[in-house]
Amino acid sequence: MDYSEDANKFFLNEQNKKMKKELEEKFSANFYESESELDPEIENQFLKNVEEYERLHENAVYVKVSEYIGNPTFKSIDEIPSFNIADEIEKVLDIYSAHQINIDVLEENDVNDRDYYIFLTEELPGEEIENINMTDWTYNYIYEEFHPNCKLDSKDAVNSVLIELFLEENSKRYYTYLADQGLFINDLKPSREDFYDAFRTLLDYNGKVIDHILEYRDICIEDTIEVTTTLNTKHKLAQCIEIFDKKWDIRFYLRRSEFGGCELFGARIEELFNELNG
Repeated sequence: MDYSEDANKFFLNEQNKKMKKELEEKFSANFYESESELDPEIENQFLKNVEEYERLHENAVYVKVSEYIGNPTFKSIDEIPSFNIADEIEKVLDIYSAHQINIDVLEENDVNDRDYYIFLTEELPGEEIENINMTDWTYNYIYEEFHPNCKLDSKDAVNSVLIELFLEENSKRYYTYLADQGLFINDLKPSREDFYDAFRTLLDYNGKVIDHILEYRDICIEDTIEVTTTLNTKHKLAQCIEIFDKKWDIRFYLRRSEFGGCELFGARIEELFNELNG
């Protein structure tokens, strides 16, 4: 039967609804309605992929990563001249890639070639992996998931705090990366619940922040972690068309959390003035 384009979309939408219901009932899958309508053909293919994965996952067994990639023999790090380690890393990554495994390092400057090669050839092969062979299915690993990086954890905490800082009024906040007590902003000592309001009061004193960009300048890691940043903000006064820019020197203070990662306990904020505004 020939369908018009609209009729075909209607048919696919009905099929997608049925597939969602079946996946929810059989595999306890959860689907959330998107604000923008997804093309029914793309959604249909996505649901087929989910169905195939769930079917394979149901009966999957776990094997060592080394077995999954064919038990290759890697050179010992001690056999490789230091100037050749980078080339050997590329060869090892090609083996992983051929078996649909991607590996990333987020803070590349903090990981030397020797440590990365040892991770790829000695540590990761001993991990377990779900033995699922599926078209276009990839496994993804991040070096820092195995070797936490204080610089990365500090950035994650600062970024998360800023996300909550600039939430719309009455939005729910979780304070996940804020310390429970001992908080400060300049000379203020707000409670955990008042931290964001105190912070915004300093930034919004002559115009509400409507946009911002954070630049990291330095991260000093000792017992206390000091993250030096520049915050560029755009402001708008109520009932005013004009938008103006401001720049702030902000130093965030963090420490290692007992639950992993970092928690933020303080900030020092200073507005930076250019030649035009004195």
